[in-house]
Amino acid sequence: MNNKIKPILSVCVAALLWSTGGVIIKTITWDPFIIAGGRAGFGGLFLLLATRSKTLRPSLIQLGGGIAYAATSLTFVVATKLTLSANVVMLQYTAPIFASVMGILFLKEYPKRVDWLVLPAVLIGVYLLFADRAAGGSALGNGLALISGFSLAVLTIFMRKQKAASPLDSIILGSGMIVLCVLPFFLLKAGDMQLFSMNLALLVFLGAFQVALPFLFFGYAVKHITAFEATVFKAVEPMTNPVWVFLITGERPGMIALTGALLIFSMVLGRNIFVLRSPK
Repeated sequence: MNNKIKPILSVCVAALLWSTGGVIIKTITWDPFIIAGGRAGFGGLFLLLATRSKTLRPSLIQLGGGIAYAATSLTFVVATKLTLSANVVMLQYTAPIFASVMGILFLKEYPKRVDWLVLPAVLIGVYLLFADRAAGGSALGNGLALISGFSLAVLTIFMRKQKAASPLDSIILGSGMIVLCVLPFFLLKAGDMQLFSMNLALLVFLGAFQVALPFLFFGYAVKHITAFEATVFKAVEPMTNPVWVFLITGERPGMIALTGALLIFSMVLGRNIFVLRSPK
């Protein structure tokens, strides 16, 4: 059995859990900076307890990964509040483009020939998804989502750089950075927050199941597959994101969006089968 089956499945599970973030973030009524801080705080705490990390002696690589994660998480949450959640996830999928280039430059990892066929198809699928929803989006939110895609690719590179150590330490460090950054916003608005119990419960869910658990899966995966593969297989997320949106809000994707999602799914699935059946 190909030794990449488990890490590939781990990325897919992580993507499925990550896909729940948009709907939940929109459901929470608090300020996006407070949401980002609570999400990061609970997520970092759960990761620290799960890994019992004893390697938090920050190196430049760990700090770089922490900054990249903080940027990814903050821009993701704020963008989700400003624009359509599907737009945010779609624009994050510029990450394979950035990761493939940076993987060559910094990791000496070169995409396979089949990957160069998959990547354009994934981009076309992302474009179709975006084109079907662009009318309801915010320019600022979309711009922040694009930044989130770039910082996600940078985070993947830094995690791959730590594959022999503990790549999740960067997530824990980045979570702490976010909490420190948003603490003033929390203190200023703590007295005005409504529906405290419901919002707090949703934040705990975000921290445990939308941050910590998927990063445990993703952290395992990036030790065994390339940065390009990690970001391409994360394409499961935009396919499942509209499903959660439909189940919670009743929002139905248009035919163009559905075509894009099916294109992404079929190409990634075909690529998986091809690579897993390859004897090399």
